Amino acid sequence: MGRINILDTRTANAIKAGEVIERPVSVVKELVDNAIDSGASRITVEFAGGGISLIRVTDDGCGMDREDAEKSFLIHATSKLHSIEDIYSLSTNGFRGEALASIAACSDVTLSTGMKGENSGTKVVYEDGLLKGVYDCPPCSGTTVEVRNLFKNLPARYKFLKKDSTEGMYITGLIEKIAVIAPEISIKLIKDGATLFTTPGNGSSLDAVYAVYGKETAKALVPVGFKYEGGRIEGFTGLTSFVRGNRGLQVVFVNGRLIHSKTISAAIDEAYKNAVMKNKFPICFLMIYCEPGTVDVNVHPQKSEVKFSNEFFSNCFRDKV
Repeated sequence: MGRINILDTRTANAIKAGEVIERPVSVVKELVDNAIDSGASRITVEFAGGGISLIRVTDDGCGMDREDAEKSFLIHATSKLHSIEDIYSLSTNGFRGEALASIAACSDVTLSTGMKGENSGTKVVYEDGLLKGVYDCPPCSGTTVEVRNLFKNLPARYKFLKKDSTEGMYITGLIEKIAVIAPEISIKLIKDGATLFTTPGNGSSLDAVYAVYGKETAKALVPVGFKYEGGRIEGFTGLTSFVRGNRGLQVVFVNGRLIHSKTISAAIDEAYKNAVMKNKFPICFLMIYCEPGTVDVNVHPQKSEVKFSNEFFSNCFRDKV
């Protein structure tokens, strides 16, 4: 008898969940990416128990019909890719089609969605990684995804989570940063029933910073902007008198995607090395825009890293930031 087995879909999805869904903030990131890609003007993120008990993301985007609502839970089901060539010209946040399948594999999920003008919406319910039913629901315009009992089927992953307060801090930090890069969207964050902030959604990144981080942080920012070889950088850097003990508020986005880049971090250090004390870090919110084909967003399962195809473009930060 052969020793090679073909994994069933449920097991395969659970393994994939371990790659994509590392902790509650991973779920929030995937769902908010989808909400932004839906064209939403308002997004509400709610969580309880550090995101383990509850995560609920609601948007007023395009919504889905019943067929798409059901298909959205299938592995590699996505509206954002049609062929391999599309990977090199992406303009969306999500793209792999793994999010809902992975989330459903390790939690209980209810998706409620509808399209403007329809007489009813669709509700899809998954429990223990299995489809429990597809139902009609009241008409709505947009989508709500509710996730409960995260990692109930993956105890090995659950035991490595930190305290609820720490996991909640990760979620809060993520949404704070996304609120700044998406100032045209009014974003509300609710933790354990209490609203932490609501951004105005008026298109001003500075107003979003004010709503999220407060008056002092907003006043300490200086606008920056320049163009370089088909790309551009916009955003804010902080005054040398307003520094922190870590890089927590060195926020960098590439084409709207929150990323980590050692190259850009080194450039920021170099720019400020003679202006701030050692082991102190200036704040910044930098939005980098370049042609989709010049940056590879498919180098990390959680889409948190990118690779610039033109190393010279990367090196420009050392000279200009």
